Amino acid sequence: MAAQLFVPTRLFRLADADEVRRLIWMFNDDLIERMPELERALVTGNAGAAYDAAHFLKGGAAVVGAPRIAGLCAEICDLTRGGSTAEAAPLYAPLAATAAQTRGLLLTYLG
Repeated sequence: MAAQLFVPTRLFRLADADEVRRLIWMFNDDLIERMPELERALVTGNAGAAYDAAHFLKGGAAVVGAPRIAGLCAEICDLTRGGSTAEAAPLYAPLAATAAQTRGLLLTYLG
């Protein structure tokens, strides 16, 4: 299951080792910053802000090779696109758990 959390194969084809490390650190920082923003937006019913935060994280996850985060964020984007957070809000808990597990793998990789 851990392989589904962090699969940087594509990233290594696109960048050298130093750039890979930089991108992974950036994504780690983005998770720290954007996850609370996403939670706040979902709790307060701000679909636009929820969409923006989820879309941002989806892109970063796709770049570094975090497909489970990318998939959950894509679902949140789809559900908030219509202007409501009601159906997307329950996805925050699984996203937060997945993000925590993925961050652990990222930090282990970075040493």
